Amino acid sequence: MMKKILLYTISGLLLIASYQMNAQTKYTSISYSLGLPTGDLSDYIEEVSFRGLNLSFRSEVNGGVMLGFKTGYNVFYEDSGYKTAVDGNTSISGRQYRYQDAVPIYFTIGKQFLEDEIRPYVNLGIGTTYINRETDIGIFAFTDETWQFSLNPEVGVVYWVYPGFGLNLGLSYYANFKNDDFEAQNYFGIQAGISFYNR
Repeated sequence: MMKKILLYTISGLLLIASYQMNAQTKYTSISYSLGLPTGDLSDYIEEVSFRGLNLSFRSEVNGGVMLGFKTGYNVFYEDSGYKTAVDGNTSISGRQYRYQDAVPIYFTIGKQFLEDEIRPYVNLGIGTTYINRETDIGIFAFTDETWQFSLNPEVGVVYWVYPGFGLNLGLSYYANFKNDDFEAQNYFGIQAGISFYNR
């Protein structure tokens, strides 16, 4: 299943790259990303992730319709205090430090509205997220990793300060679907950064 997801994601990125060659306008965005955990992820780590970055590349193909790809990361961290972890017949007690890295990879389709300096947009990413979880207790570290199928709806706005350079603000939801390794590892993302375009 994961191999198929990766294959489809890579195929989608290659298809988008071919569109990039002929597209009218090409957009690049670099954003700081704030991650707010929900569901099972928030049960493991409640703290907001202040360590995140997003990169997105989009090309206008027709009437404001955009194709592209998006990637980035968020690092979630929490000092969970003194706890006892049980693994089979073994119990380990100590201060727990919890980490979870999320690296999404999407191909995207979206639409931007208006032709003014302020341009709202909607976007949907389809792809996968690499998840690496680590729990440290004293000298012991327990790690797990997986890939989850993922959808990423996003809304936002770009303010073009002058032609070719703008400021962006967006809200997105990282819906990572349950697999054999983990429950769904979902979180909200708030992005703020800069955008560029060239024709």
